[in-house]
Amino acid sequence: MAGGALALAYVWLVWAWLLTLNALHDARAELQALQAERDRLVFEVERAFSLERIERIARERLGMFRPAPRYLHLKLEP
Repeated sequence: MAGGALALAYVWLVWAWLLTLNALHDARAELQALQAERDRLVFEVERAFSLERIERIARERLGMFRPAPRYLHLKLEP
């Protein structure tokens, strides 16, 4: 009887160990997917706020233009 209980305990422990390993594998796969999604979103945010994109939208959609540079000459008093 004790041998049967030990065998049953062993089978249960192996099953629990495999279940835990499977959950760990699933969690790692989900983590990788979430990290890839995060990287994609960071790229999208950086692209959305890039100065080149903002300037292009200002020109194309809003009709804005870059003004010609102007210089201010200051006369310094001694």
